[in-house]
Amino acid sequence: MFHLDEQYRSREVLIQRLILFALGLAMVIIYFRQILDFFAHILGICTPFIVGGFLGYVLNVLETSLMGWGQRLFHMRENRFTRFLCNCLAILTLILLLFVFLFVLFPRIADSLRSVMTDLPGSLYSFWMWLLHITERVPAVHDWLARLDFSVDSITRALEEFLSWLNADAQTSLMSSVYNVLSSAFSWAFNCMMSVMFAIILLFNKQRVVHEGRSLLQAYMPERFYNRSMHILKLIDNTFTGYIGGSCLECLILGTLVGILSAVFGLPYALLAGLVVGIGALVPMFGALAAAILVSLFMALESPVNGLYFMILFLCIQQVEGNFIYPHVMGKTVGLPPFFVMIAITIGANAAGILGMIVFIPITSCVYQIIREDTSARLAVRKRRKQADALTAQSSAGRGSAANRRDPASDSKETSHV
Repeated sequence: MFHLDEQYRSREVLIQRLILFALGLAMVIIYFRQILDFFAHILGICTPFIVGGFLGYVLNVLETSLMGWGQRLFHMRENRFTRFLCNCLAILTLILLLFVFLFVLFPRIADSLRSVMTDLPGSLYSFWMWLLHITERVPAVHDWLARLDFSVDSITRALEEFLSWLNADAQTSLMSSVYNVLSSAFSWAFNCMMSVMFAIILLFNKQRVVHEGRSLLQAYMPERFYNRSMHILKLIDNTFTGYIGGSCLECLILGTLVGILSAVFGLPYALLAGLVVGIGALVPMFGALAAAILVSLFMALESPVNGLYFMILFLCIQQVEGNFIYPHVMGKTVGLPPFFVMIAITIGANAAGILGMIVFIPITSCVYQIIREDTSARLAVRKRRKQADALTAQSSAGRGSAANRRDPASDSKETSHV
């Protein structure tokens, strides 16, 4: 039988790997659309479990917070019973928040929106008259505004036509695809139920899930990679836990302050303003400001002065919240410089919209901290290597100088011996 030398054998293996890689790359390029459709189908199947895992993680964050409060206030010990109790309290808390939103906040928000739609024609007409009054010294703008038909009747007719068009389009699409609507509703309800059940199962079996996951990683990974992976997973868990808990608490505080102070100062739509600003604060940096501008526009339709007052009130609240509340709530959970926060928001918005803007902040923070730790470790190794090289050079120089330097006593002995 024909045998190849070792050097030719290694070349043969390299050529085989290159051929296989080229064939695989060609298959990916040719069937790229089919591969994307396949992964999209797999992702659609796994969507309930992904959503359930995220919901379970949020419930775990709430359960951990409740356990921490119980240990600080009631000196509870963490055991099976206290974990079960905190899990039940976390689920009840989430159900209570959902109940409050659906049956307490949502009707009032609906009344506020209905009031806004009812008063919208008159508010637009008042706003138009106010613009006419303040632009009297600018004839070009004043004449252009005066030519616009902004009477209450014309605005009402335009709104009615727009709403009738929406209703007609909705009825047409509903009559044309009743089966699709019903099947989509059933599928949505089934996925929601599966996600909730999966989240509850994860919450009550998290110890076993974590233990089995660690066992799998430890069994199939080298020890060095296992330790590194566990460090990265712990970093991700700490970052996401702190970010989710801190962000929700910050949004609750900011929304509550905006709603209460707006009601104290007699501004309209106080509850709606607090809710919109609280939800907008989930988006980092500019979310709360954009929500406040939207609310001020709603208030300005009724009275421009109210819109101005609300913006002044919001800026004062944001300064207090940013300087005194935010550092204590968030601490150093994210720890990203503003430059990287802007990059994360931009990438997240282009990748997944508002959800991407929220999620990419902790993801970028994890990547930033991992790279910073690796950079510090590499610089420390390089510094120790330089110090070792310097000590080696000094010792070599010392030995060379000692060899070159002759002792006078030994020279005199050698001379007398001669």
